[in-house]
Amino acid sequence: MKMKYFYLMIAVLSVIFLIFIIRNNPNNQNRSSMENPHKNIPDDSIHKNLFQGFSPSKENVSEAFRKKLRELENKLKSNPGDVETATELGDLYLSAHQDKKAIEVYETVRNKLQTESLFNLTLAYYNIKNFDKAEEVTKFILKKKPDEYRAIFNLGSINATKGNKELARKYWNEVIEKFPDTEEAKQAREFLARLK
Repeated sequence: MKMKYFYLMIAVLSVIFLIFIIRNNPNNQNRSSMENPHKNIPDDSIHKNLFQGFSPSKENVSEAFRKKLRELENKLKSNPGDVETATELGDLYLSAHQDKKAIEVYETVRNKLQTESLFNLTLAYYNIKNFDKAEEVTKFILKKKPDEYRAIFNLGSINATKGNKELARKYWNEVIEKFPDTEEAKQAREFLARLK
C-alpha cells in the first residue's frame, strides 16, 4: 500500500517538474512576446490551423486552403501583373511558411505593393536569412514613406542580426527620439539595453 502512494507521489512530482520546465523554457517565453507577423490573416476555414505550432504538410493543410492556393496560382498565371492576386498569393505562401515562393510572387509586383505587403516581403527574406535583401526592401519602404518608424526599427533589427551593432543602435535611437510613444520605441529601448 505504501508503494502505491510512493509511485503516485513520483508521478505527481514528475508532472509538476515537466510543467516547470515548459513554463521556464526561454524559447516559450520569447514566443509569447513576439508579435505575430501574420496577424492580419483572416480567421476562416482556409487559414485556420496555420499557427498551431506545426509546419503545414499535405496531411494537415485543409483542402479549402489547397483549392484557394491553386485558384490564386492560376489567376496570377493568366494575369501576371495583378497586384491584388499577387499580394493574396504571396500572403498565403508566407502564412504557409513557403518563404521562397512568397518572395518570388511579391517580387513580380514589388514596385506596386502596399507598405504592409512590403513588410511581408522583408519578413520572407529575413526568414530565409537573406538579410541584405531584407534591408534592401526595408530601405525601399523608407523611400516611399520616410517616416515609417516600423521600417526604421526593422533596419535596427536587421543590422543587429548582421552584427552591425553601431548601425542597429543608430536606427533604434532614431525610433526612440522621433517616435517615443510607439511600441517600436519601447522595444528599441529593450533591445538597446541587451545589445552589447
